[in-house]
Amino acid sequence: MGDPREETTTESSLGSVTVLPLTLARLLLRTADESRRELLLAEFMEGYTYAAVTTQDHEALCVDEPSLIGDLRWDGLVAGLADYLAQRDGFAAPAWVDQLDRSSATLWYFLDLPSARAAADRDTPDAFRRRGVMIRPLEFSRA
Repeated sequence: MGDPREETTTESSLGSVTVLPLTLARLLLRTADESRRELLLAEFMEGYTYAAVTTQDHEALCVDEPSLIGDLRWDGLVAGLADYLAQRDGFAAPAWVDQLDRSSATLWYFLDLPSARAAADRDTPDAFRRRGVMIRPLEFSRA
C-alpha cells in the first residue's frame, strides 16, 4: 500500500468519491467547534484503523506536527493520541508530542459524567494522563 496520506478514490451509491485520510496534523485545523472535533477524532481513528495497513502507514498519519490551536485540552489530546498509538502499534512517537505546550496541569475529562470520570481515572493510558487528558481508549475509538 502507498502513503496513507495520499488521496484514494472509492465508489459509493453516490458515485466516485475522493478521500484524503485525515492525519493528526489536519485534525484540529478543520474546525473550532468542539462537537465537530469529536467527529473528526472519530474520522481520524476510522482512517487509522481501516485505511492504514502497515506500521509505516500508521506512523505516516501521526508524524507531521499539528499546529497548536491554543486549547491545551485538545492540543494535549492530539499529542497523547500520537504517543499512545506509537506505543501501542510499535513505531517511534514523533518528537512534537513532548512539547510542553501540549499538556495541561488541569485535568480534562473527555467524557465529563460522574460514572465516566471514575472509569477514566482507572483506565486512562499514561500517554494521555501525563498531559492532563482523561480519556479511555473506548472513548476515542468511537468519539
